[in-house]
Amino acid sequence: MSNVDYHDCGEFFKILIENSNEILTVITEDGIVKYESPAVKKILGYVLKEEPAKTCSELVHPDDRDKANEVYIEALKKPGIPIPITCKLITKSGEVIFTEGKITNMLHVPRINGFVSNYTDITQRKKAEIALFKSREKFLSLVNTVNGIVWEADVEPFRSTFVSKQAEEILGYPTDNWINDDLFWESHIHTDDKKRVLDKYLKYTPKNKTNDFEYRMIASDGRIVWFKDNVTAIFKEDKPKYLRGIMVDITNQKNAEEELIVKERHFKNLIKQSSSAIILLDAEGKFIYQSPVVEKIVGYTIEDESHTNVFQFVHPEETEEVCKVYEYLLKNPGKSVTKEFRFLHQNGHYVWIEGTVTNLLDDPNMKALIVNYHDVTERKKANEEREKSEANLHTIFDNSDTGYILMDNDLAIISFNKPAQKFSEEDLNKTLVTGTNAIEYFSKERQAFMRKKSLEALAGKSINHEVKYPQNNGTSRWYFIRFYPVYNFEKKVFGVVMALNDVTERKISELYRQKITQELLQRNKTQEQFTYIVSHNLRSPVANILGVSKLLQDGDLSDEEKNDLMKNLAISAQKLDDVIVDLSQILNATKSLKENEETVKFSDLVKDIEANLNPLINGNQIEISVNFTMIDALLTVKSYMNSIFYNLISNSIKYRRKDIPTIIEVKSCYKNNVLQLSFKDNGMGIDMEKKGDQVFGLYKRFHKSVEGRGMGLFMVKTQVETLGGKISIASKVNEGTEFLIEFEQRKH
Repeated sequence: MSNVDYHDCGEFFKILIENSNEILTVITEDGIVKYESPAVKKILGYVLKEEPAKTCSELVHPDDRDKANEVYIEALKKPGIPIPITCKLITKSGEVIFTEGKITNMLHVPRINGFVSNYTDITQRKKAEIALFKSREKFLSLVNTVNGIVWEADVEPFRSTFVSKQAEEILGYPTDNWINDDLFWESHIHTDDKKRVLDKYLKYTPKNKTNDFEYRMIASDGRIVWFKDNVTAIFKEDKPKYLRGIMVDITNQKNAEEELIVKERHFKNLIKQSSSAIILLDAEGKFIYQSPVVEKIVGYTIEDESHTNVFQFVHPEETEEVCKVYEYLLKNPGKSVTKEFRFLHQNGHYVWIEGTVTNLLDDPNMKALIVNYHDVTERKKANEEREKSEANLHTIFDNSDTGYILMDNDLAIISFNKPAQKFSEEDLNKTLVTGTNAIEYFSKERQAFMRKKSLEALAGKSINHEVKYPQNNGTSRWYFIRFYPVYNFEKKVFGVVMALNDVTERKISELYRQKITQELLQRNKTQEQFTYIVSHNLRSPVANILGVSKLLQDGDLSDEEKNDLMKNLAISAQKLDDVIVDLSQILNATKSLKENEETVKFSDLVKDIEANLNPLINGNQIEISVNFTMIDALLTVKSYMNSIFYNLISNSIKYRRKDIPTIIEVKSCYKNNVLQLSFKDNGMGIDMEKKGDQVFGLYKRFHKSVEGRGMGLFMVKTQVETLGGKISIASKVNEGTEFLIEFEQRKH
């Protein structure tokens, strides 16, 4: 100012202010505009004095009004001190501009008495900053999407200036470590790679050319991470100024490569040590490759025979078939065929080989037919010997008298011979089939038993059993069945054998001997009874007759005495006749019965007996109920069976209780191959503890109030045993009696 002659300084500053681009206002404490520079209208479009309705706070953008109010309050507290403020203002057209300025409380200055505000429009600068920020954000966003660590570093000295956030995600270290520690990158390179990598980095990449480096770094958790680092040098004045690069994590690739190397090494060792041979052939059948085992099997190598094709070594008898297989494979890429054929050995003989040929000519990694085979010469010889042995064994087994059925642990049929098949077809009416369950061939009644015995054999036991099969002609066939376990080489049970022998002739002989023995026992028992009758029951009346005869010969007897003696003689004669009749019944009960057997219906027997006993049944509250639903007929001697039924039913009527209605139940059933006949009543009953051993004795009577000679139950037992059965009794006094008759295997 010393060089300018200013007559009026006020005018000078006024000119400066009015030509300035800064907004300058003086506003009273009451909000009245005392002064505004021309820049207000030029920038905001308002003349504040002409807009009394619009307050200064309304010019401030709503986002910044609180901040402007805080600055105003602070200015009130600090007179004379400029308070900086940055805020957005709203122009008359509604546009938002960015401003930067200061507010100074000059209320204490009399000539001003207000708040002096001066603002500069920084909208263009702010927009440039925002654009720069967005550009940087976009750059970082793009960088952070790169699959690798983007970095930048000064060359001399080497110092990282930027590292993308992937560094922390991949290695686990904060990115600040890279920036703040000049040796961070170098110190975390794997020891084995450090010298090599640093030496290459020192030889800076030529201008406009990228170098690739592969090396390892140690992560924060101790992991080894492989990187492929693509590095570019940025030159200034023909000197590298700084480096830029992308470190791509290739750990998985490296691990896969290492695994592939290990697998290749492993497969090479497997092929080398394998007993199976591998050869590769081209489309013409020429050798491309062979594994080491080939020479062991056929005696020559691929180098010896690379000019020949495989068909020259196939046995003449199999050449045509092998050629057909080859032609099929050439037409069907990817297909495989397994085949056995003979191959010429170097020594001139042929070896049997079994192999699989696969067409991989279309596979870019193979481009060949791969043949995998092994020597089966010994196996073929063993199979031939085994087939001969099995043929001989089958011949022996099929011509054996014993039927054999071999079952596995699930009782499924593994094999069987002809006698076993014959047994199944003739006695089970089924044809044996391998793989089916052996137990299911038997009738349902026998299945549980046969399964039990088979399982016992699987548990290590040897079981013997005899079984009878009735034939259509009325006879029976007997089998002796054995179950025994089959062990493998490890002494473990892997199956069970069922062996069947037809023992019908032996069984018939045994049964005949048993029958003869029973008949002899019965005859002996009858003889004992006969002797008993002769010695006791027959001797007494004969002695009486002899005594009376002697007395009658005495002439001194009166007529009255003679009459008494004659009466006694008649009584003794009657007793003698009764005994003779009893002897006749006993003798008749033991004679041969075969020629007299016929089909007897139980229901018919009961009807006939009811008719005969009708006078006794009527008017005496006697009910006879029958149940022959399960079985109603038996092939037997009708007269004997009628006598048995008659004696047992009539006894129930004779020895009934008079105080209650009499109920007699007669029924039949068939259990476990045994026919059972039950005769049950609610009569007087017998004290079995005192007289149980006398029930079926001759001339034994237990109720004196009822007439009888004690022959009925004796005859019933004799007749039942003569028919091949047995009889038992269960009885309680005043509760009733049940007789149970059993005939084994007599179902009709």
